[in-house]
Parts: sequence; structure tokens; C-alpha cells
Amino acid sequence: MKRLFVYAALTFLCLGAPLAAAEPQPGQLDVLPAEDFFADQAIMLSKHFQRQPQERIWQRDVELARIRSEDDWQAYREKLLANYKKALGLPFPERTDLAAECTGVLDRGSYRIEKIVYQSQPGIMVTANLYVPQDGSGGKYPGIVFPCGHWHNAKAAIEYHSCALDLVLKGFVVLLFDPIGQGERCDYFKPDGSLVTEEPVIEHTLLANPLFLMGRHLMTLRLWDTVRGIDYLQSRPEVDPERIGITGNSGGGTVTLHLVPLEDRIKVAVPDGTVGAPDWDLGQGGIGDGEQNLPGRVPLGISHADLMLLAFPRPYRLIIESRGGSRTGTRQSWVEANWLYESLGQPGRMDLVETEWPHGLFKFSREKTCQWFLRWFYGRETGWEEPELKTEKEADLWCSKSGQILRERGKSIQVYIDEQAQKILPVREAPGKGAAFESYRDDIRKGAAEALNNPPLPEAAPRMVPLGEVELEGIKVEKFALYSEDDIYLPVLMFKPPSKDKFPLVVLADSRGKASDGGALAVALARAGVGVAAVDLRGYGETSQAENSERDQMGGLMAQTLGAQASLAYDGLALGRSVFAMRVYDIQRTLQYLRTRPELSGLALAGRGGGGPLALYAATLEKGLAGVLLDSSLVAWRELTRPGVYSYNFIDFLPGALKYSDFPQLAAACAPARVRLVNALDARMEPLSQKAAESAWAFTGAAYRAQGAGGAFAVASAATAAATQAAWLDWAAKAFKP
Repeated sequence: MKRLFVYAALTFLCLGAPLAAAEPQPGQLDVLPAEDFFADQAIMLSKHFQRQPQERIWQRDVELARIRSEDDWQAYREKLLANYKKALGLPFPERTDLAAECTGVLDRGSYRIEKIVYQSQPGIMVTANLYVPQDGSGGKYPGIVFPCGHWHNAKAAIEYHSCALDLVLKGFVVLLFDPIGQGERCDYFKPDGSLVTEEPVIEHTLLANPLFLMGRHLMTLRLWDTVRGIDYLQSRPEVDPERIGITGNSGGGTVTLHLVPLEDRIKVAVPDGTVGAPDWDLGQGGIGDGEQNLPGRVPLGISHADLMLLAFPRPYRLIIESRGGSRTGTRQSWVEANWLYESLGQPGRMDLVETEWPHGLFKFSREKTCQWFLRWFYGRETGWEEPELKTEKEADLWCSKSGQILRERGKSIQVYIDEQAQKILPVREAPGKGAAFESYRDDIRKGAAEALNNPPLPEAAPRMVPLGEVELEGIKVEKFALYSEDDIYLPVLMFKPPSKDKFPLVVLADSRGKASDGGALAVALARAGVGVAAVDLRGYGETSQAENSERDQMGGLMAQTLGAQASLAYDGLALGRSVFAMRVYDIQRTLQYLRTRPELSGLALAGRGGGGPLALYAATLEKGLAGVLLDSSLVAWRELTRPGVYSYNFIDFLPGALKYSDFPQLAAACAPARVRLVNALDARMEPLSQKAAESAWAFTGAAYRAQGAGGAFAVASAATAAATQAAWLDWAAKAFKP
């Protein structure tokens, strides 16, 4: 009878005029006091990340210290290399025809520069300059593959061009090529053909994040471009295939660092301006662009020092600039790598050069690069000084006519990502009834759990700390905090219906904060007999990160891709447990507590903004819920893998999710609970039409109809706030209908 009253009340409110928005007093809906146990609320999540890697770092140090012989090293190396390949999502793609072509030559007498285009994968065009000595010796030269750093003009950047000129004059064949998103290989264009951005870190990160959704890595693509560059070098008659070296500065140094462990053909390496001690960076706001973040590197035990260790016993010179400050982490990584070289009888092969020059490949670093290659490829200790160089104009080094190869031919990385997503996302049919549906749901739940990689829920409900009560427009609001983990607390506002008897309750997760609308929706639901527990998941609302980074202050795509929120997200990636996953865990812990409350007669989940997908994942995993609603949320992961610029921060991504399922498949597993999709958004956070949203979730509709529960699933596109509120009330009325 009580549930019938709730349904009738909600139906009345849906048909009547929209309720006026609540207007709380400033601070009235704040839960956490700014002192004592909650004084760190604005840095709570950062502190959590800082604590996480310590045990694994100590464990790794102990394992490394046990190496006493070549056999010990080989056992350590085998495990480390397997973990590293796992983090990169290897294996590499299949080797295909390079289809290399020369689009022009600059003959400069003692050397020539060939303009080369090769395909690292079918349609993926790599633009490169090949510097070839012309000294008349007729012999074969060492080959140097040279990935560029984050300079917009890449291979034409004066520092990189000068280094290649110096090397070719000293008897090296050099392949200097444009990375993805730089030089002649920019990937994002406006409708008028101009570039969306000239910041390589933005292009790289925009491309990296959708790949993470598939369990893939942009670094793998960059490494593969370099591997195929080595293939090309070895195909040239001027190159000695047994004498291959690699160097790169900044982002190119990072490619060098990451490729040497995987490529035995590289005999000598000089990474410049790259190595740190990233295990120390969690929670500190430090971040590289997307490609520089290895998934699960902390539990897998992969540090920069480990990548250097994997070069053993090959000659390896690390060059680092320290004008910006003492590179303590770099020194530690080098000391660990050098310790292995010396311990296993290879002293002098692991070298460190520190310079007071700023970040970049300046003359000092270029000379130290040439010196190392001359020592190990020619046995020479003299003649490494850089002569006066005659540099070329940027446009003269272009391999394409327009300066952008994709304006003329080839496949963009965006299109490649879209194609890969189509292959990776499992193809499923709407499940039938009975055992077929149970099998489907079990499979979806298993996949969701694997993607989230959360620890098992403790048997005991989370500790609750009562923090008072207020009244808002006649509705009593209980305040309390829940400890989801030992150092993670969640502020909660529990809006209670006027009735003192049992009542159903909706758990609300809103990425804008639990009281972003002043409690208006929660009050409306409470007046109709449905309670609301509005919770700030970690990093939301009262526990949102207080400090913005310099990149946040730059705004736009820079803030989106590399701001403080993205930094937290990459910390989660490093731990192998994303912030997305942690927030789903927070919802589950909240449900765990609420199930101990005797006054509650039923539970449902709802999410707004970034909270929508979180609620959906939690609803997929949890049993006994009356329903789940997503409001103003992304319509599907696949939306983010299609060509075009998207507006979502990586903190809203679940790495590896598309290996298992997408939102429509998750929602289908919730049948016969009430599922409602309201005001779905596209990749640019623009509203989708109801027709487009229904099409995107057609699988869910088919699955519900197959279960004989077609009426329990609905898509709504509300043009006004009043219509949106009505959609919520209608959903709640039906979800808790007796």
C-alpha cells in the first residue's frame, strides 16, 4: 500500500507543474567540516595516489638488489619484458609493404637529403628525410633512426635538422621522421583545412585516450613507425644493417627509451631529455602527454630505470638538461641502470651527460650525441665537434606538396582508431530469455569487472560519520560521510520523504557535485515519497581537486587533455585502476551502507554528467536494483573513437572498456530493471536527438523486448529543465511501482 502511494504521488507530480528549484543558504548543503579529519578534502585524491606505489617500489628495489649474476638478470629481464609488453598492449601490428617512395632530393655535394614517404601500416604515411653521405668511399655507413620530440615542425625543427646534418657529415645515414600529429603528419583539421592545434601534446593526447579505451597505446604506434624506419634503413644499400643506432630528444628521447628494450637491431642508443623517476610522480601533478603513460606500470613494476636496464649490455648514453632544476629522479634511474652494467662486467657502457642548457637539442647535446656514436660505431674519440652547418628552409624539407600529407593522401590515425574499435568491440546479439540471458549477463558482468579492476568489496559496510541535519523546503536532509577506503571519504546528503515509514531511495552521482542544482531534483523526489542519497564520489564536489595546473590556466584543449584532472586520470592508469573504476567502487560502497538502513524499501541508481556511466557500471554489477537513469551523459564509448575532436576529459574514460562491451550492452544486462537514458550527449557534449539516441541504444531496446520487458526501457530527449525533471519523476514512479 505504501509503494502504491509513492507511485501515485510521483505520477501526479509528473503530470502537474514542475516544482520550483530549492534555494539553500550558502554552505547549507556542504557536508564536510573544513577541519580535523576532513581538512584535506581538497587534496584527498592526490594524497591517495601518493600512497599507492610505495609498497611496489620497495618490492621492485628488493628484486633488483637480488641480481648477482647473468642468470639472475635473465630471469628478472624475462619477467620485466613480459610486463612491459603487456603494458604496451603488444604484439606489434603485422609487417606490411613499406611502399617507400622518394618525392624529391636535395643534393648538397658531400651529402644529399632524400624526401621519403613510407607506410608503417597500410595507408599510414610516415614523412621522413633521409640524410646520406656522399664522400665517394663506396662503403656502408651506420644507420641512425631519429624520432622527433614535441616540436610542431618536427623533422624541420632547426635543432633536429642540425643534428642530422652533423651526423651525416660524420659518416652516418640518418632517417629523421615526423611523428604522428607533428610536422607533415598532423591529424586534426578544421573544415577549412587549417589545423585544429599546433600543440603536438594536444594531438597526441586526443589520439591516445580513445586507444586506451580499446586497451591499445599510442606509444605502440609511435614505436612501430620507428621499427619500420629501421626496416627502411636496413633496406638501403648505403647502410650497414649490423650498425643501427637511435637517438631522439624530448618526446623522441621517450620513444628511444621505450623502443630499445624491444628492438635488438639497435646497437647504440642516445636518449636525450626524457628520463625521470615516474614512480614518484603519482599525485604530484606531473604528467606527460597520453603516449608517455604506461597502463599498470606500478603493479607491473616498470620504471624508467627498468627500461634503461633492458638496454643491457648495449652502449647507452643518457643526456639530460638541468637548467630547470636538479634532476634527482633522472640520476636515480641512471644509477640503477649503471649499477647493473658495472655489476655484470660492462662498465663504461652506461653513460650520463648532464647539461645546464634548457630543454632542447642544443649544440652541446648534439655534440655529445655524435661523440657517442663515433666512439661505438667508428672507434673514434676525436672529430665530434659540430662544424658550421648550412641549414635548409622548412618548406624545402617537405615530402608533400602542401606541407600536410593527409591533405593529399593517406589514412588519418583517427580513422585508424575508428577501424580498430569496430574490430575490438565484441559483436553480440540481443540475448534470449532464461539461461541465454543469464549467460549473457554473467559475461557482461565479468567483462565489466575485469575492465574496472577494482578490489573485492569488503564484507563490512563502510564506516559512517554523522555530520548533522538540515531542512530544505520542508524536507529533512541528513548529512554524513562514508569511508569508501581508509583514506577516501564521501560526503552524502540524504533527502528524506516527509513520511517516517519505509521509503525507496535513489542514489545520485553528479559529476558537477551532489548539490549542483541546489537540491531541487532531490527535493522534488522526496516530496513524492522517494528518498535521495546525493553523494560526492571521490574528486567530485567537496572533494574536487583544489589546485589547477598551469595547463588548466591555458584553458581549451590544453586544459582538457593535460590539466589537473587529466593528471589524476593518468595516475589511475599507472596504477591499473582508473579514477572511473574507483568512482564505481564508491557507488557500490554507498549501496553497501544504504542496505543496512532499515527504513529503505528499495534502491535505484542515477547519474548526471560524468556520473551517468558510473551509475550504469555499478547497476550492471549490483543485484536487486529497481533501475538506473543516465542524464546528460555520453551516449556510448564508441562515440569517442570516431573521427573528430571530442570534449571529454580522460578522467571520464575507462581504459580497456571496449574490449568487453559498451553502454548499450551494459544496460541490456540490467533487464528487467527500469533503464532510462535522458538527454544523451555526443562526443562534443552536444545533445543528441531522441532518434539518434534510440539508434545508439537499439541493442538495449531489442534485449528488453526479448525479455518481455520492453516498457522498462526508454529514451527521452527533454528540451527544458522542467521536462527533464518530469522524466526523472516518471522513471522513479515506474521503477518503484508495486
